[in-house]
Amino acid sequence: MRRVLVVSCLLLSACGGLPPRSTLVEHPTEWQDDWIRSSPRGSKPVQDLPRPDLVMQFGRPEARVAAIRVGVAADDFHGSKLYDGFDFELQPLGPDGRPVKKLGHLSVILYQFRARTLAGTGRELMRWHVPASKMVTLWTGGFAGGCYHMKLAWGARPRVKYVKMEVRFTTLDGMTYTELKTPDSLDQPRYRWLRK
Repeated sequence: MRRVLVVSCLLLSACGGLPPRSTLVEHPTEWQDDWIRSSPRGSKPVQDLPRPDLVMQFGRPEARVAAIRVGVAADDFHGSKLYDGFDFELQPLGPDGRPVKKLGHLSVILYQFRARTLAGTGRELMRWHVPASKMVTLWTGGFAGGCYHMKLAWGARPRVKYVKMEVRFTTLDGMTYTELKTPDSLDQPRYRWLRK
């Protein structure tokens, strides 16, 4: 057994070790207001609230959320010909299925997806936490009734083809709504974050 371990270690060192799961992304120095930086794996969200007057002006306090709708696509933020993160939209929905303007905290966790079994979350790659104090600036109106819109920037570019995303939206009254995006519902065409 010991001989097998020694031979395995020698082979790994000769090949340069285990392949990395991610490579650093070179983002431009001028950061945009709607770009959200990734946090270290396992980090906890910060419950940072906006000023009380902004909370009062943001939507109707009595509005109820029953579910969330998430739209996400891999995106090239600045023409690097490789994806830099995700273009991300979150829409809280009321009991009637219509969009509601409701303030809350957002957490997004990106996992490696096990394509062979089509199950399991896999290894965590990165996460994003957006406090309510930032979310209040990310609401955009539109024909669909408005949504939170932002760009989730990678700190490191994934080195795997398939990823899975867990989205958690927690309103200020403590209710949490989740949605899971698997590769069939996550727009990641051609996996253009992989260097050839």
